[in-house]
Amino acid sequence: MSGGLPFAGIATFLGWPASPGTVPPAEADGRVLVAIGAPYDEGTPYRPGSRFGPASLRQASMRLRFASADGLHFFDLERRREVVLADLAWDVGDVEIRPADQAASFAAIEAAVGAARAAGAIPVLLGGDNSVTLPSLRGLGAPGAVVVQFDAHLDYGESYFGSPDGNSTPLRRSRREGLCSQVLQLGIRGYDNAAASLADSEADGNVVVTAAGCRRGEALRAIEALPPGTPAYVSVDIDVVDPAVAPGTGYPEPGGLDYPLLRSLLLAVGARCDLLGCELVEVSPPHDANEVTALLGTQLLLDLLGAATPPGPKEEVR
Repeated sequence: MSGGLPFAGIATFLGWPASPGTVPPAEADGRVLVAIGAPYDEGTPYRPGSRFGPASLRQASMRLRFASADGLHFFDLERRREVVLADLAWDVGDVEIRPADQAASFAAIEAAVGAARAAGAIPVLLGGDNSVTLPSLRGLGAPGAVVVQFDAHLDYGESYFGSPDGNSTPLRRSRREGLCSQVLQLGIRGYDNAAASLADSEADGNVVVTAAGCRRGEALRAIEALPPGTPAYVSVDIDVVDPAVAPGTGYPEPGGLDYPLLRSLLLAVGARCDLLGCELVEVSPPHDANEVTALLGTQLLLDLLGAATPPGPKEEVR
């Protein structure tokens, strides 16, 4: 077996080399990935716990060391192909979070993502609750990018309990600040999405596809309608998945997507778009069962990154 032991050594994302707080200069002509932890969950009004998400995702990802010693080269049996995530990858650890000081915490997230972009790397943000999307997009500095959002909730409120920066507002803030050109909101469902948020999102030119619509193929058609090579930031809130599959989240909503459908959509995004950055948010270990949610989260990131940086020409994925 060519891999390493998942229970030995310090846990980093997929076993990537640690470079605490610093993005090393690129030593390759190809893609470079940088994992950034954002252990912040003070934007949630309901069940906290996703501040422990980055540590949980890192630990769960170490399982994949059985398959890949460097965390970059894998074999995807279902697609019968070798998958190379990037030429280089680093884990820079967690940003400095200052409890009860949202402005300082957001500034740290923005700076870390901005540093990765400035170094020519693709930031892979490990959340944290969904409020971290806003500072991440600020740091990305790509106003022409499309955000492909997989989520049970629109997160398009004007404010939540008087705060404009909770986990229910980041996509609206991002659009209104001109941080992206459009949002594809995929997997939306439940009784906790306001009619006003839906109306505002669609009025802003976003595309909203419900979970039922995803099962009818509407999400795939929305992805395929993007011009090839569209610059994209992919946001995966783990609550897009049905809570029977992913119970460890802060705001579970019945009726979510299953893994095979979500995987197929991530593969489609990766094959269609130019990935500028991505995030996996709202994994809450205190509500997880046997780490199944964290394991799923790492698998989803591997699916996306593997599709976004394939060897050879990009393929059409259905």
